[in-house]
Amino acid sequence: KSTYPNISVNSDGIFRILFNGTESLRVSSNRNILIGTTSEHSGSILNVTGGNVRFASQTNNEDRFLFETGIASAHPELKIYDKNEAQVISINANPVTPSYFNSGSNFGIGTNSPGEQLEIYKSNTAPAVISLQSARNDAGNVPVGILSGRQNDTPVAEIALNRAGGTYTGMLTFFTKSDNNSATGVLERARITHLGNFLLGTTSDNNSKLRILGATSDTTKSALEIRNSSSASLFNICFWCC
Repeated sequence: KSTYPNISVNSDGIFRILFNGTESLRVSSNRNILIGTTSEHSGSILNVTGGNVRFASQTNNEDRFLFETGIASAHPELKIYDKNEAQVISINANPVTPSYFNSGSNFGIGTNSPGEQLEIYKSNTAPAVISLQSARNDAGNVPVGILSGRQNDTPVAEIALNRAGGTYTGMLTFFTKSDNNSATGVLERARITHLGNFLLGTTSDNNSKLRILGATSDTTKSALEIRNSSSASLFNICFWCC
């Protein structure tokens, strides 16, 4: 019948399979496999045009590896599934739909043997860099990036990387949470200003390299204390209002 495939092997050394006179697959003289196309691409042994690439389980035909090439209105996506048919890795070329890695193991960048859940390795002497950027252009003291430690999605400690008063000036702010209420947020405890001044308990340096604002009027509590290994007080300053 006309719908049966036709197999052709010509003197050009190309193996072809045709349906209704239309070529669907070929093996080139370079031993490259072409599906849906007659054009080879340098360095590619498998070329697929106009469809998805799917590898399935031999026992139940469930997805194991799926590469959706996309159409004009879509973006290509790579999906990998575990033995329980759960999708564990997705890499999507759509900037709106983020990629994710959820294999339950460690993920490495620049290394194939990460020792932690996320490890970035630089193979030369340059430092490994994590870049956090923001498009905010308003006034200073706005966060460019935040490192947040969380318990059940509640922030308990954070370090904020802020832009200071100028476009390219910066400062660090440190936050902790003292209560056990999941509905409340973290509070700023310390900061390093764009001038390198260190502040504890205050957000204004008052032209001081180190400024500490005592939080209590109790004269038995120290705002600054230095002790030795035997817990003996060597240096003690108390701040209070009279």
